[in-house]
Order: sequence, then structure tokens, then C-alpha cells
Amino acid sequence: SCFAELGSGRGVEVFLRSSMRGEEGVLYFVAAVPIIWLAVQRQWRAAWRIIIALAVAKLILIAFSFALAPQGFAANTTDFRFPSAHVLMAGTIFGSLGICCARGLTRWSQALLISCFAMLVVAIGFTRLYLGVSWFSDVFGGLLIASIIVVMVSIAISTVPFTKVRPLLLLSTAMAGFMSAVGCNLRTNFGQEVEH
Repeated sequence: SCFAELGSGRGVEVFLRSSMRGEEGVLYFVAAVPIIWLAVQRQWRAAWRIIIALAVAKLILIAFSFALAPQGFAANTTDFRFPSAHVLMAGTIFGSLGICCARGLTRWSQALLISCFAMLVVAIGFTRLYLGVSWFSDVFGGLLIASIIVVMVSIAISTVPFTKVRPLLLLSTAMAGFMSAVGCNLRTNFGQEVEH
């Protein structure tokens, strides 16, 4: 990786913590929030469309997984796949969450919300590059496929009438769940990841 030479002990630790925000266990916890939220609101079609989007993303990961690993800080063949699992799942989940939360907001609020989620996904992708555990093509492929899935979710959900969804409460609940899941993941798995 082109960033491997730049890495310092402290830099690797910071980027590893950031990369752990994109692990599938954390992301599945975040994905459960809008699905459960929509189910409680009896928005079954919207909840099922998000579930289908996650299933499609996971099937893509399974179908296209292969190990062509760059040599980086944490060389383990289970980390390497095309597309990047961290980026694909983060893009799909945060994109779907953004679509659900953007309904009913002003255009500027929608743009701000989607931009923040996009920056989070790009940051996760950059950390994978910095740590040397993903190729640029893996990260770019993950972003591209996640974008396609999110556009399909947006089109599918646009036909569903949202009533009583309360997007800001959904957003704050999802972000609280995300921060809690990240904290638990860092507390329980950070030591193993550093040794890895």
C-alpha cells in the first residue's frame, strides 16, 4: 500500500479505531434501527426493501470474494476481498438510513445529512487504504456498488408513503446505536485487532 511507509504506531492505532467503525457487526446493529423503527411504524414495505438491499449487498460480497491481498499492517487474507466489505456495507446501510431520515426534511437538510453519511463512508474506505488491508479498486468498487444499491433503495422507497416516521428521532436513535456499537466493539475487539 502506498500509505504503509507513512504509518506510525499512533497513526495506525487511530486509523484502526476508525476502520473498526465499518465492521459488519457494528453496521448490522445500525441497520437494525431503521428496520425495527419502520416495522414498529407499520411501514412493512419500506422495512423489507432495506432488508432486501442488505441481503443483496451481502450476496455480492459472497459472490465476488477472493483474496488478492496487499501487504500492509494487518496482513490477514480474511480482510481482503473485492469489493471492500467495510465500504460496501457501510455505504448500503448509511445510504439506506439517510434515505429514510431525509424524507420530510428541507433540501438543505437532506444535502447535509447525505453529505455527512457519505463522508463517514469515505473515511472508512480511506482507513482501509491507509492500513494497507484494501486495494483502491476494492474501496472504489465498494463505493460504486453501494451507490447503485442505495439508488435502487431510494427508488423503491419513494413509492412508499411515509407517515409518522419522525426522521430526526430515527436519525438520533440510529446514531446513538452506532456510537454504542462502536464503543462496545472497540472495548472488546481493539486489542485483538492491534495484535492482528
